[in-house]
Amino acid sequence: TALNERRAAGQHIGNVPFVYQLGEGKKLEPNAAEQAVITTVKSLAAEGLSQRAIAAALTLKGVRGRTGAPLGKTQVATILRLP
Repeated sequence: TALNERRAAGQHIGNVPFVYQLGEGKKLEPNAAEQAVITTVKSLAAEGLSQRAIAAALTLKGVRGRTGAPLGKTQVATILRLP
């Protein structure tokens, strides 16, 4: 099927995660503007803040998702799982 062909070609299927964008050939590549959020989130986590507290801190700093809404604890959890 077309989906299997895209998978075999290494193309991304589905929603593009925050901190990434689609590059050439529909492959994921880091979004430079959003990469700084990873550092901030991991730094706040290292200070012992909960995911909810990190989301609140990001909101105070004006960090927004692609839709314009503040990042929630689910997005924070996803970012913390990134390598």
